[in-house]
Amino acid sequence: MSIEYPFSLAQLAQILSALENERRNPNTKRNAIKAIERNAAQIGLAAEDVFDAACLEAALIRHLATGLKPAGPPPIGPKTPAEPVPETSDAPITSRPKLKQR
Repeated sequence: MSIEYPFSLAQLAQILSALENERRNPNTKRNAIKAIERNAAQIGLAAEDVFDAACLEAALIRHLATGLKPAGPPPIGPKTPAEPVPETSDAPITSRPKLKQR
């Protein structure tokens, strides 16, 4: 019994290529899945483990590419306050001048 996986043929080809350490270009999704199942068995894994790892890797790549924080609970603990600027500082003035009203 074959499970339907949410991967495109190109994604399956990448997974298969990674397992075989050389470029593979399967003709169909079915052939790709069968080859992945064979390769997974050779290294002592179930095909589901390989596909789960591929999903996790894809999520990590999306996270790194977009710079978005992964979903999860907010951090616990107090926020560190910003350091005050000393009065004798040469820091530039950051307030904007008021505009004349018409």
